[in-house]
Amino acid sequence: MQIQVHYQEGLNGTEWMTGFTLGRVNKLKRYLDPSATAHVSVEEQNHLYVCKLSIHDKGQDFVFKGNGENYYEMMANTIEKARRTLNNRKQKIKDKINRRYVPLKEIAV
Repeated sequence: MQIQVHYQEGLNGTEWMTGFTLGRVNKLKRYLDPSATAHVSVEEQNHLYVCKLSIHDKGQDFVFKGNGENYYEMMANTIEKARRTLNNRKQKIKDKINRRYVPLKEIAV
């Protein structure tokens, strides 16, 4: 998965901020195709950190926004929204696949 992190002009993105962000976004790989791309944009507005996470995966685009009083809270809110949505999507796909197949026990009877 390719990840890009951008910071608002004037907001100095330090090495630990970038590493922390990459680590959190990498946890979403389990819900996405390896060819997926993610773009993270971080801003500071009215003493709040605001994050916009855009993900492109197999012809589908997702956008998640989160905010918080500090960087950790902002990233936790954004990643949790993304995780819930992507997990629901993955579960729907699994359910659709499982409905197509009939257990062998039913065929043998």
